[in-house]
Amino acid sequence: MNPLSKSFTINGKSTSMVRISDLITGKINGKQELNLSTVKVQQLAVATAWQILKYYSSPQLSNEWNKYKYLRGVMLADEVGGGKTFEALSIISKLLLNSAKSGRNRFRVLIIAAPAIRSKWEWKDEDEPAQWCDLKRFLEQSDLTPKKKNILENYLQTSQGENIITNKRQWKYINNTRQGIWITSFGNLPATKNSKTNATFKKDKQIEFPKNYFDYIIADEAHIVKSGYKDSDESIETKLDGSAIRKIYAVLNDSMNAKLLLLTATPFQNNLSEFMHLISLLETPNYERYSIIKIIEAGLIALYNEIEKLKSAESIDEEQIKNLVNSFNNEVGDLISENEEELKRPKIISTHGRKNGLDDFLRDVIVRNNKKHLDIAPQECLLNDDEKLQYLLFRDIISSKQEDEKEMFSVKLSQLVSSEPAFANSLRKPIQSGKYSAIKKLFGGKHLVFEKKFDSLISLIENESILEDKNVIVVFCRFIPTIEILEKRLKKSLPGIKVIRMDGTTTKVKERKSLLNAIQQMNKESNAKIVFLVSQVGNEGLDFDEFSDTVIHFDWHYNPAVIDQRNGRVYRRGNLNREIKVSHIYIKGTYDERIKFIELEKRKMKNFFLGDSDLQEIIKKIFSIKEIDKEKEYLKEIEKIRFDFHPKKAYLLPAVKKLL
Repeated sequence: MNPLSKSFTINGKSTSMVRISDLITGKINGKQELNLSTVKVQQLAVATAWQILKYYSSPQLSNEWNKYKYLRGVMLADEVGGGKTFEALSIISKLLLNSAKSGRNRFRVLIIAAPAIRSKWEWKDEDEPAQWCDLKRFLEQSDLTPKKKNILENYLQTSQGENIITNKRQWKYINNTRQGIWITSFGNLPATKNSKTNATFKKDKQIEFPKNYFDYIIADEAHIVKSGYKDSDESIETKLDGSAIRKIYAVLNDSMNAKLLLLTATPFQNNLSEFMHLISLLETPNYERYSIIKIIEAGLIALYNEIEKLKSAESIDEEQIKNLVNSFNNEVGDLISENEEELKRPKIISTHGRKNGLDDFLRDVIVRNNKKHLDIAPQECLLNDDEKLQYLLFRDIISSKQEDEKEMFSVKLSQLVSSEPAFANSLRKPIQSGKYSAIKKLFGGKHLVFEKKFDSLISLIENESILEDKNVIVVFCRFIPTIEILEKRLKKSLPGIKVIRMDGTTTKVKERKSLLNAIQQMNKESNAKIVFLVSQVGNEGLDFDEFSDTVIHFDWHYNPAVIDQRNGRVYRRGNLNREIKVSHIYIKGTYDERIKFIELEKRKMKNFFLGDSDLQEIIKKIFSIKEIDKEKEYLKEIEKIRFDFHPKKAYLLPAVKKLL
């Protein structure tokens, strides 16, 4: 259950956000309130993450914990709008309060986030909108004693001025205080050298990253470093110096004893390898054969291979299915054909009913809270004969030989079903442009696929019922030329509706915030509909929930994580408790349908490997192809395979349980 999915009352005021004291102490107004799901689930997530960071890699633990000795971090993988920022703040606040008992204790936190996201961590002045200052909002909702609140305020307020690193040269002059929080972005970290896992910051007289300075490192929207797979080979090239992959390794290598907290709503993007790339950051590269990450990687690869075998097998017997279920749920050693004893989890954290399953190991590095999935209403458009013919003629203009094109074949096809300017701008060769103009002229000078999608968009906007407090319809597009033509055409077709756009030309974070503040003000002052056109620049780090509960995808995307991130701009905080309307416009019989198919297939695998569904859906498809008689018996066994990353009290060590 999503920790923020219900509201509760404190001091007569209803709120859907969990207070800091609830997460740190588990109390509301001094009373234990563990039965509140809004508090309990998120509190358990924080406790689980805190336990992993605090206990798992402790050198005092017995030999059976050896596989954890290289573990340096944990991933908080709540979905978009699930409260990761508040969970992370709760973890470091508890540790800060512990350290504050003695001013001599060192506790330094580095938060790394893209500029648009970074601003949400920064402490803001009183005249700044509350939705942009999570640090301040976090404290405002505190129900701690005045003394503890004062301590935290002093530390959190240090995250301004010289503690916000916006220039690489600032690193040389950061304060040598024993306790505090520093905030930066990947772009403001120094240049690197060496390969990914061995990356370090280049020495420079003007730029000097502090060595062994930080105790905790928080990487927000950590999926941007997903390609940091430890086994990949990367040559030393200047053009790679700015990569987030190398920089996160350089930060970790320069702070060898620091704990890592990865925050990401999208740990699984396009494929399984990216998922493994990300979790590989949670352990130091010099681990031994049976490290926890090695077990997870080997188990996931073996599981994936088993699924592929089932797909290609001429027949499937019950024994195969039972072995898969057993190894997944009970003994991961069976799955990867290794010594079972060396792959056992410590008994102290194996008291939850399962012995040694693959998802048990995954839970040891990932803490995840789900929220209810949104229903996306497809708006299917059918082409007539003329429109089909024009689409096919346009499609044949594109060369299928990738070496002949500066852009990928699939991108050009995506532009074809997006808009006329998006496609026309992608045709680099004069002969292609000439053919395009001739075909368009043959059909009355129009790009008929775009006209069909545009008519559907107009219909959706006109028929969309808007509630009084949320007047903005958010329309996502993939390509900037599409946004430009939509802005022009919508203003002409719907003169009574305000049309606003935000794309890559709105480069500065401050400009984006000002634009959103203006939209929020318009939303309050007028009951008229507002159409907000957004490109990929709005996929992350921005909140639209204050003024919208309606999303239309004009262009779809192959990557389910991108779709989830888009929807997450609206589907967060207060909007978790209300109906969110999401529509997707696509043209049947065109590349639009192909994009939709790929996204759905990737989503199936994403949902399985992230625990949002079991194997049943995948195996059903295999069975239907092979026409196996014993389908029901097999499916009954397959239903026993379930990933489950939800925090459970049973996973906690006795010492941590006492905190609850």
